[in-house]
Amino acid sequence: PGLRAQGKDAVRTAHGRTRTGECAARNYSSQTRRSSSGSVGCVFGTLLKNARLRAEMTQEDLAQKAALTREYVSLLERDKRTPTIEVFIRLVRAVGLSPAEVIAQID
Repeated sequence: PGLRAQGKDAVRTAHGRTRTGECAARNYSSQTRRSSSGSVGCVFGTLLKNARLRAEMTQEDLAQKAALTREYVSLLERDKRTPTIEVFIRLVRAVGLSPAEVIAQID
């Protein structure tokens, strides 16, 4: 019902929220079937948020530890931005992971 009003790219997440846009459609399709067509940025945002929550950190905590702004962390988690390699490394180390662990999850 609510999806139609938000446009053809809207999808319902596993948590009942509605997301729109290209990454939302890719994330939805990768939830229903494993696909290699999703971009790294779309996958990374979800991995980053999950890792941050497991580490019991707020976006502000993560931003401070990685020398970024909270707003930028939010954009990354919502798949609105893709980090540089340097920022990627700082973020994953800040949540207690190694870059290799995260890359293995993306692949």
